[in-house]
Amino acid sequence: MSPPEGGPGGPGSDVRPQQLMRVSGREIDLETVREKTRSRLAQLLVVLLVLVALSLIGLTAWGKLSIDEAKDLAGTVLSPLIAVTGTALGFYFGGRQG
Repeated sequence: MSPPEGGPGGPGSDVRPQQLMRVSGREIDLETVREKTRSRLAQLLVVLLVLVALSLIGLTAWGKLSIDEAKDLAGTVLSPLIAVTGTALGFYFGGRQG
């Protein structure tokens, strides 16, 4: 017999069965691994975004890049990186449970 609509495990339910995988004789919780991976990716993208932005500012301040070159690089590198980071953060925080 299937669970009632909206009940535990039913459509629209937030209850998910624990997914375990056995690797090298030990059980690994797939949800925990997934959450750690999401967290690491989000952190990596934020760090990358900050490094690129600071690099553009620093290179411009030290005269290695002109303002026009910095604007061009910001448009071609920084803008897509902001979009990807925002999407990843939205996915990370949107997919968090609890």
